[in-house]
Amino acid sequence: MHMNQASYATVAEFGRTDWAFRSGLFTRMWKARCKPVVAEQRLVYRRELKPGQRYVIDTRATGFDGRLLNVDSILRVDKQVHAVVYTKLITIGPRGVLSLEDSQELASSFITDPLPIEDWRVAAS
Repeated sequence: MHMNQASYATVAEFGRTDWAFRSGLFTRMWKARCKPVVAEQRLVYRRELKPGQRYVIDTRATGFDGRLLNVDSILRVDKQVHAVVYTKLITIGPRGVLSLEDSQELASSFITDPLPIEDWRVAAS
């Protein structure tokens, strides 16, 4: 008995939404009449999460791949990494997909360093 693999993507979505609201990115996109859309997602599973087990989701924007915003969500218990969800978001505006320049202007100030991970554990920072 453990969390179903499809649930990790759902949990990462909650983490991204929470991060977007708390960071202020949601407000900036709303004012610009833009919305982020998942263009690509890769999940890496390391350890299972058991029913009722408490965990933390660390979500942060870590850079751009062209006009795609990279967002990492790390599911961990204490310092032990259980899964990592790498997501690339494309931004849609009133006239379609935003250019590289417009995407970076909108979201660059929200980019932070990736969470340091060594041997599937969060490294001391």
